[in-house]
Amino acid sequence: MSDGGHQIQNNQVGDALLVRTILVKVIALESELTYCLDNPSEGIRSASELAFMHLQRQIVADEDYRAKWQAAFDDHETHCERLGGVHMLWHGIWAFKVDASGGKTDLVYQEPVQTAGVPVALAMVLTEWKRAPVDPEAAYAEAKHQASLYSSGVLAGVELASHRYLVVVTEKQIVPPNDTLVNGVTFRHINIAVRPDSPSIAARKLARRA
Repeated sequence: MSDGGHQIQNNQVGDALLVRTILVKVIALESELTYCLDNPSEGIRSASELAFMHLQRQIVADEDYRAKWQAAFDDHETHCERLGGVHMLWHGIWAFKVDASGGKTDLVYQEPVQTAGVPVALAMVLTEWKRAPVDPEAAYAEAKHQASLYSSGVLAGVELASHRYLVVVTEKQIVPPNDTLVNGVTFRHINIAVRPDSPSIAARKLARRA
């Protein structure tokens, strides 16, 4: 076979390999999309994680927003809850907390959740917000105890049943405890700092404490 024939054959083999590689990637992407569409909880969890990341970064980047959070932290825990609840709504998340009877309480109005007129696509996520000027570990323990009281079923929209978020608001960054799994429910530990250091300074401080 001439050199030209070898070149054509090699090109055909290369094209076949390229097509096969593309098909494998398309099939893998289809599987991931199908999983996300069939499992709305995964989408809600991802949106919740993004919302908390956005919140911390906005505190860093936005001076006015940072001042609001610092005032809320210095004032009262419920003020942190309200700001947090409103922020979560930006991401399509209706965050709620638990009342003494184990039912849903609205973070903003501090009243039982009223679902009339709520968009059915709005995701509902259980969050317990604690203000911890001194003892974050105790705050996480209290938040976990409170979140464990939850017993109500889904009232509206899509509710994330697999995760409950324990959010402790501190002045400076801390290293949250490891997440825990209890009866199939993950208790996710989140820290929001209202007077955060830069990542490099925070890392050095946390390393010295370790």
